[in-house]
Amino acid sequence: MTTLPTVPGPALAELRRYATLHARAQEIPEERCRALLERMTAAHGDGPGSWAAVWSGAGDVLADRGRPLEASRCYGLARFPYVSDGDMPRRRAARRCVEAFDDWRRARPGLGVERLDIALPEGRFACWTAGLATHARPARRPLVVVMGGIVSVKEQWAPILARAKALGVALAVTEMPGVGENTLPYRADGCRMLGALLDRLDSRADVTRTGVIALSFGGHLALRAALDDPRIRGVATVGAPLHRFFRDRDWQRRVPDTTVRTLAHLIGCRPDRVFDTMRGWALTGHELQRLTIPVTYAAALRDDIVPPDEPDALLRAPRAPREILRLDDEHGAPSELPRLRLTLLRAALRAAAAPPARRAALTAALAARRRDAAWTYRAPLGRAVSGLIGATALAAGVHVAGARSRTLWTCAVLPDVALLYGIAAAPTFERLPRYAVRPYNALHSPAVPAALFAAAAVTRSRATATAALGWLAHIAVDRAFGYGPRRPDGLRRGVDA
Repeated sequence: MTTLPTVPGPALAELRRYATLHARAQEIPEERCRALLERMTAAHGDGPGSWAAVWSGAGDVLADRGRPLEASRCYGLARFPYVSDGDMPRRRAARRCVEAFDDWRRARPGLGVERLDIALPEGRFACWTAGLATHARPARRPLVVVMGGIVSVKEQWAPILARAKALGVALAVTEMPGVGENTLPYRADGCRMLGALLDRLDSRADVTRTGVIALSFGGHLALRAALDDPRIRGVATVGAPLHRFFRDRDWQRRVPDTTVRTLAHLIGCRPDRVFDTMRGWALTGHELQRLTIPVTYAAALRDDIVPPDEPDALLRAPRAPREILRLDDEHGAPSELPRLRLTLLRAALRAAAAPPARRAALTAALAARRRDAAWTYRAPLGRAVSGLIGATALAAGVHVAGARSRTLWTCAVLPDVALLYGIAAAPTFERLPRYAVRPYNALHSPAVPAALFAAAAVTRSRATATAALGWLAHIAVDRAFGYGPRRPDGLRRGVDA
């Protein structure tokens, strides 16, 4: 077991920012997360207002109420971003995270979730698995391996483990070196742990057909492993560092302190030595040319950790199958999670040659989500579509009722009466008071003009149709400028406090 030097943790303000993103990814309700963050007064220590104490207290309450999976998620954030030597509150939280998850899976034997421990000369790591061959079901299924990044524990992957049977694959979820229960040192050759995992599962899964979902720095390790392990048939990742992150000094100066300190802890060096230590870890042009397996890469255009143009390096191998998504979001694309999960899972199932029916179902679900998201305020294309809809609705209203129609222009501004209700937010209205959020979201829902259109069709009322067009124009123009529904805290979705 490798002993890592103590690296002081990041400040409370940065912890709050990044934990909010991770809480959203784990489906912790935003109201609960914000309420807990407001109670915190210290990033470290064991006082009642400390980071670990507040999150662990929330986990204890949920565990007492018989909700172990939700408790595990809170404990997972209590140990965020890492457990350093001597940090007993975070160490206790990390242990409780695993124990609560174990309680959850033991209460659901039908899911077939098993624990797997693997020992190597340099350390050991653990996995949660599902869908492996048994005496009762000896057939070996293709394998999907899931691994998070430098702060992601394996217990957060419960939803995908619960779907192993429906997906028709074997699943193994694990952690990067140095993260959670993984005691291996984080080095350039840390990718060898994936080979050891496949060796161990060889008798219980068809590891010759392995697809990997690996996030961020886990994606970098998975791509390195794929260079020398033909059993890995494809990698799906989001925000993985490939080359520029390791070499670009200007970019490195912008990397958040939380990321630098976490990397220092995992590598076992001082924070000011992180990028010198990792410089040789970049995937070279020759290595990327050798990487001929399918790779799906989601890049966040507002990523402040990994350069958004990293996937461009993958495109320099023109004959290799690549799927690149560019999302208007932050690192990890937390606002795009439903779509992202479907995309990454579909890519992994395709790489593993999973049953066609399962892949077809995911493709259909993804297509449906893309149709639903066509009119969205989060992506440049969606905003352009929204602007076109708004202009068309306004032009149709003028055509139907005339340019001086009071009904048209009244309904074109009426949805913003909720802003007057939340006048305390003036003059910017960037954050609405909580009491104004529901009225605002209700008035800005497409259901309102849809209902007006339906009423106009039944009553054959030109005035009602005009009102519907004005209302639709307002909502569409709002979304063209990036203003969609508000979060419970009053901020626009995709905006941090």
